[in-house]
Amino acid sequence: MNEREKYEAMHREHPGYGATNHGAGTEHLLDDFLYRTLLDVGGGFSTYAAGVKARGYIKHAAVTDISEAPRVEQLKRGVTFHCVAALDMQLGHFDVVTAFDVLEHFPVSERDRSIANIYAHAKRRLIFSIGHLRSTSVVNGREVTLHHTVENREWWVQHLRKFGGELRLEKLPSVISTGERRETVFFVVDLK
Repeated sequence: MNEREKYEAMHREHPGYGATNHGAGTEHLLDDFLYRTLLDVGGGFSTYAAGVKARGYIKHAAVTDISEAPRVEQLKRGVTFHCVAALDMQLGHFDVVTAFDVLEHFPVSERDRSIANIYAHAKRRLIFSIGHLRSTSVVNGREVTLHHTVENREWWVQHLRKFGGELRLEKLPSVISTGERRETVFFVVDLK
């Protein structure tokens, strides 16, 4: 089963997968880019792109996902949708590119080329959150790996610096699905 088939099955077998808005609370990071363009890579069913567009932070929002499943929902929200893997994107340039809890999902053999392609789509800023715990699920009756790169925050800081730009960490309070309060760390990369 390839990555696209795996995530198509995840959406079928696990309703709600990909709906978490991992970018919640980051709107202030878009203040400099009022009425501009945003690409949310791997956005799935998340409301992030539509939400920042509706609140006037950006003028045009686009979402990509490796699965076709989120298309109708994103189009209903007024967001352009592209079913494409990060490695294969050829969508032009956006002022801000986000990828919330996405980079750890790339197969190691495609990871660096996928990240480089994400960077290539950004004109001014990238915003990432990155899971660093092992994650698996059951799809079609068998266990599959969701997080191919399980590394700590410092590893990701050093790794992302190889791609250029000025990287800083932004720590924001968040509430996870269990109601527990915690801190989420966002990797913010300014390109110009």
